[in-house]
Order: sequence, then structure tokens, then C-alpha cells
Amino acid sequence: MKYYLANNTIPNSDIDDLAGWLGTYPRLTKGDLTLKAESMWSEAIGVKYSIFCNSGSSANLLAASAIKECQELKNYRVIMCCAGWITTLSPFMQLGFNVDFCEVDRNTFTIDTNMLEKMCEEEPPGLVVLVHTLGAPNNMKKIMELKEKYGFLLMEDCCPAVGSSLDDKMVGSFGNISTFSFYYGHQLSSIEGGFVCTNNNWINSLMLMKRSHGWANDLDEETKTTLFDGCDTPEYRRRFTFFTTGYNLRSTELNAFLAIKQIPRLKSVAEERNRLFNLYKSKLEHKFQVQQPNPNSIVSTITFPFICSSEEERQEVYERLVKAGVETRPISGGNLMEHPATLKYLIRTYYHLKEYFEFAHILHTRGLCLPCYMGLTDEDIDYICKVVLGEIYE
Repeated sequence: MKYYLANNTIPNSDIDDLAGWLGTYPRLTKGDLTLKAESMWSEAIGVKYSIFCNSGSSANLLAASAIKECQELKNYRVIMCCAGWITTLSPFMQLGFNVDFCEVDRNTFTIDTNMLEKMCEEEPPGLVVLVHTLGAPNNMKKIMELKEKYGFLLMEDCCPAVGSSLDDKMVGSFGNISTFSFYYGHQLSSIEGGFVCTNNNWINSLMLMKRSHGWANDLDEETKTTLFDGCDTPEYRRRFTFFTTGYNLRSTELNAFLAIKQIPRLKSVAEERNRLFNLYKSKLEHKFQVQQPNPNSIVSTITFPFICSSEEERQEVYERLVKAGVETRPISGGNLMEHPATLKYLIRTYYHLKEYFEFAHILHTRGLCLPCYMGLTDEDIDYICKVVLGEIYE
């Protein structure tokens, strides 16, 4: 393989520093480094609260679980784009929400705001979940107008868009709650890891409790006192009193150590990935359908997506890439409605009206992704594009 789809984003210097730190025999479970990483991430994104957990998928689970107990949630109807990743959707299915899917925008590959508006008019949702697909920000101006009009809560899944921004505002700072992934090969990596962010103190408190079994040990003293005032709990039981259903989704100090090393690189990494995205775009948009981001976007992508004119062309391009040693894959999870894991949950007839989801099916059956990571040169991308265009045959 000449070009893998993703590459390790942790430099050797960070591994060397980690090895040196481990040699001091430090505390390894969640501690002060986790708190420092959370503070740094909040400042980087522009939010009040960040919670470090063991993955972006766990961040989605924490978010969904806290939202379900949020007093501001008007109902359990959730609207989300049907193109995305399964662990954006899974928590809402598992927790008993009523999920309705929305079509994909043909320009950005994010949520179709025209269809979203119609769905809100028909039956206002309690929650809208966005995915900033492979780094491309959603049409946030329109979405925030709809949020104001219909009063829904807004969740941003930024797991594939770490570092992306729109009009100099970071994705993840628009909604009520947002999630990020620090997985291997993503923009920033702590090996495994994720963040969930909010400006709401009670949502933050719920997620802190849910991250650690449901107890209140990680809360600020004022919130903790308020909770215990409502129950007669002896002092010796206070550390082991559970106020909500919970999980164990904590990360470790080892992962937090790496996150602290990575976070200061956020801006430079996003700028370089945006440059690579635009280089790909300039070379392929005359032949293939590619993302056309909203103006003033920084697209901090993990792979470059494009759509072929037919399934036959997609297969031809796929075979050329494999033969040339260029790893490729479908676009994210494609259309989530077309996966076996999802179909058994789709009860409402509305889901099955395929005429509503024409582009989602096209993205699912004709889409491919290309390597787009730090360290790729312009010459590398030129070579990969020539393979895609059929100008090079290995």
C-alpha cells in the first residue's frame, strides 16, 4: 500500500515525552491531566464546559443520555441527517427516542436545510442532530434561524470535523451540545478519546455523573450540595450515591497527556487539512461531484469525499485505486437507512419513502473517499488524482 486512508497523527516526540512521563510512575486513571485537557479544549472551541471521555462514540452516548433528562427537551422526536456514522444514531435508538431522518444536501453532504424546515413545520422536533460531514460545516445560519423559530435543542457531531470553522466560529460552539473524536488518524489523536462540550451547567453536570457511574464526585461543590440537600445521605455514603443512570466512559491520564500535547496544534492542523481539501477539489471537481462548502468555511477533513456519475464508474475508480496502492472507502457510513442494523428499527413508513432520500442513496452507492492527512505532499495528491481520473494505470 502506497497511501493508507489515514496516518498516525501522534508525532514521535509526543511518544518520547509520554514514555518519559510514564517513567515517573504517575497516576494513570482520570486525574489532574484530564482536567487540564478539558480546560484547554473548552478554550480552543469557545465553550464553557468540556468532558474528556474514551471515544467520540462515547461522547455521543453521553450527550444523548443527558439530553433525554434535560428539562429543555420538549419532546423525544429527533431529526438527523441520514448520512453519517452509526454511533451518532445508535444512542438515540437505544434510549428510545423517535428518530426521523432528513435528506443530504447536495453541496455540502450535510443536512438538507430545506427538508429540515419542512419537517419542523410538520412536527417540531425536540432535538436536531447535525454531523459536519468530513469537515464541511452545515448551513449554520439557516439552522440557527430554525432553532430560534421552533425551539429545538441542537447537537453537533463534530467527530469528523475537529478544527473546522464557519465565519471564524468553531464547529461545536453553535449548539447546546457537541461531540468530538480524538481517534487514531483523526485531526488530533489521543490514541482513543473524545470530548463532549456544552455551555449548560446542568447538562454538563449530568454528563459528568453519567461518565462515572452516575455519582456526583466530579461535580462542583455548589451543584453537589444542591443534589444532597434533596436526600438524607450519611457522610460515609456520599461518594457512592448515584443520582442518575450512568456508565464508565472515562479515559485515562495517559490519553489526556497526549491530548494536551495535541490541542495546541489544532489551528495549524486544520489549516493544512483545509489546504489539502481544496487542492483535491481543484483537481477533481470538473469530473466528479465534490463538496462545495459554505463560504468562509475551514474544512478540516479526515478524508476527501467525491461521488461518481454511476455505480459502474465508482467500481472502475475503486479498482484503479486498489491497483495503484491507494486505500479508499465509502463516504462515512453512507446512508444509515440502508444498513441492516438500522432497518430493523425503522418503523415509521416515512423512513421508507425513497423519493425523499435520492441523494443519500447516490452518496451511499457512488461515493468514495481519498487519503487526506498531514504529511501528504502536493505531488502525492497529484498522483492520487491522476489515478482517480484514469490518467495513470499501475
